[in-house]
Amino acid sequence: KQWYQRRVRVRSSVKVITKIMWQDPGEADLQSETVSQIEGSLQRLNLDYIDILLLHNTDRVPLSQLTVVWKVMESFVVSGKVVAIGLSNAEISHLIHVQSFASVPVSLVQNIFTPFEHDPEVYTYCFDNKILFMGYGITGDVYVKEGAASNPVLDEPLISDLAEQYHTSKHA
Repeated sequence: KQWYQRRVRVRSSVKVITKIMWQDPGEADLQSETVSQIEGSLQRLNLDYIDILLLHNTDRVPLSQLTVVWKVMESFVVSGKVVAIGLSNAEISHLIHVQSFASVPVSLVQNIFTPFEHDPEVYTYCFDNKILFMGYGITGDVYVKEGAASNPVLDEPLISDLAEQYHTSKHA
């Protein structure tokens, strides 16, 4: 917060996106766990509100539990502690499910989007339903982070050809 106070004069000039992680609740109360994660994010970030809150690894969440988590996220929007909510690593079934009951719509989906790995069905659904789509791993860094010896996106001849054609680095 000290950096934030020195560098930013108006909170509205900065958009903060953070994620909560679904955890198999086992015997725990999923609703309480979700509230605890969101409140913990607010405390760790030392903010009064979060601009966009995403549920991370949505593809691992059973639909029945997704409903519970989403309803908790909606309550933070209603309270003003969160402005908008969305999903990360979502499958089409999750999007359709949430949209079927949500009183606060999905604002943003963050999914992997590389030349080799992306889900056109999710992207199209987002476009058709006016949901912002934010791709991650676009430059292929995700593959190296997962243990690949080299970055297949930057190793792709087409990328090198385009970089040369436009007089730039393929790393730009």
